[in-house]
Amino acid sequence: MEILHVETSSHSAAYDIWIGGGLISRLGPWLHEKLNPHSCAVITDSNVAPLQLPAVQAAVEAGGMRCRTLVIPPGETFKTLETLSGIWNFLLENRWERGLPIIALGGGVVGDMAGFAAATVLRGVPLIQMPTTLLAAVDASVGGKTGIDHPRGKNLLGAFHHASLVVADVGTLNTLPICELECGLAECIKHSIIRDPDLYDWLDQNIEPIMARDPDTLTKLIHWNVGIKADFVAKDPLEKSIRAFLNFGHTFGHALESTVGYGRLPHGRAVALGMLAATHLSIRLGICDPELQAALEHLIRKAGLPVRVHGADPAAVLSAMYSDKKVASGKLRLVLPIRLGEVQTFCDAEDAAVLDAIGSILQPAGVPAA
Repeated sequence: MEILHVETSSHSAAYDIWIGGGLISRLGPWLHEKLNPHSCAVITDSNVAPLQLPAVQAAVEAGGMRCRTLVIPPGETFKTLETLSGIWNFLLENRWERGLPIIALGGGVVGDMAGFAAATVLRGVPLIQMPTTLLAAVDASVGGKTGIDHPRGKNLLGAFHHASLVVADVGTLNTLPICELECGLAECIKHSIIRDPDLYDWLDQNIEPIMARDPDTLTKLIHWNVGIKADFVAKDPLEKSIRAFLNFGHTFGHALESTVGYGRLPHGRAVALGMLAATHLSIRLGICDPELQAALEHLIRKAGLPVRVHGADPAAVLSAMYSDKKVASGKLRLVLPIRLGEVQTFCDAEDAAVLDAIGSILQPAGVPAA
């Protein structure tokens, strides 16, 4: 097991991230020693429940605690106030107490919603993140962001609520569909572009063992990427400055998700497309090394991710971008690359240039997707 410790500069949060195989069985003793609750709630979805819930439930009960479980519908289309209300009702009907933890068992959607419930029920209860997707393991489970979607955009309602523990058991990735592994790699590619050229080279050389789910390779992949994210989170826990760099590709990506349709364009694919659009814009503005576009497109293709998308209306995507929570003083606040390993925030892009960037990732009607 690899262990990373996260402690924010404000000392508002401090917790460990476990990475490795066979970690679920260690959960019960940790809960008993650190929190000593009489009950735990496991929030998961109907895709994950038959695969992972029995082991988690057994681990909790082996620690002498009662395990309450709630299974919610899977997918981004259910990341709504209605589903969140169902979680609140479940907790309150079970007479939840402030010292009783919630375990988020699943991908980013489950982690965001269970985390938001943990942040808000009784004004805050302990949270354990147990990511079962690569994307959640390297990104969504770390950093304390929780939330739900709104018809006007993705993750517009939420709160910062750090976990007490993150358990990234690579064994849970054995049942993950290949497309979900690909989506997780989008966030890893993002980390390489914003911070670490060595990670870019390593990813380029190790896509095959990652896709083969080699446990040692997956452990190194998650450890490396979580280390990058944890460093940003530690220095800027509430995203006041450099943590915004982690949004590279996301302003374009979130707008694509909401306009193309949640469920039709998974988050990781949208982020890959968003990174390409942001890089195109950066080159047009004259602040980026033009060679980065080819390098980024090479690795995105190698990871099985798209470089073009059907069915997006440029004007609608631009409008959705202005609903992004990072808009400041009515201007888009974009993270744009300069070179491999370096990005900056930029607030002066004209709408025409942004529309051109959106157009660069659109697939013309009647042309097969790239």
